[in-house]
Amino acid sequence: MNPVRVVLATLLATWAALAHAGEARGTLTLAGTTVELKAATALTIQSGGEPITLVLLSEKPIDLKAALATDDPYLTLINDPVLDGVTHAAVFVSSKRTSINAHKAGDSTQYLASRKFGLDATVSGGDGTPVKGRLRSTDKEMSVQIDAEFSTDIAKPGA
Repeated sequence: MNPVRVVLATLLATWAALAHAGEARGTLTLAGTTVELKAATALTIQSGGEPITLVLLSEKPIDLKAALATDDPYLTLINDPVLDGVTHAAVFVSSKRTSINAHKAGDSTQYLASRKFGLDATVSGGDGTPVKGRLRSTDKEMSVQIDAEFSTDIAKPGA
């Protein structure tokens, strides 16, 4: 096999997977560890028959390619050991609520935040337009301390 073709194919696959990566600006603090959020990726999942936009905020783009190639991208994503090694905020956006389930690399604790418990969240877009948002913790006792903005396209299955 031609090594140039292998390298080129790998670069193109990586570029395609990251093409959906948007940007994030801000910080996420979990259990005393603060990371600078720079990347946002998003996909649509189903929960109880309702579509939910899942936005992943992290230091580097999270590759959604493998998850999007399955019938259940969310199940694939949450069972991906690579995701466990990344401190990130999983932001769930539906017509009824916005909440965060955050993960600190090397920690099995779930860090949760919602509008009901002090998360100031403004999110817009979707349905063919980039999803944009502003998230801010309003209570210093919340397990998720976030102050961030993001904008990203929503990745589509098979993309």
